Amino acid sequence: MKKNNRTTVLTQLCSTDTATQRNKILTHLKENGSATTFDFREKFGICAPAPRVFELRQKGVNVETHFVTAKDSANNEHHNIALYVLKSIAGGA
Repeated sequence: MKKNNRTTVLTQLCSTDTATQRNKILTHLKENGSATTFDFREKFGICAPAPRVFELRQKGVNVETHFVTAKDSANNEHHNIALYVLKSIAGGA
């Protein structure tokens, strides 16, 4: 791999810009079907996934939000945690 390509890949993996966050969320939902706020925070460092999900919806991605009880990485239980469920994708988002 050329140095420029390696730098590009590393930048994309570590990036916190909104487009990268949307892409990570969409890819994860396509592969897994659903994820909680905790999943996005802990796996991808996306502290506030709700705005990114809102933007995906504006691009034609049908994501339902359910509120569940979930445990964080310290095994503490929390109520009313968003669970995002991918239903469909319109317009090739």
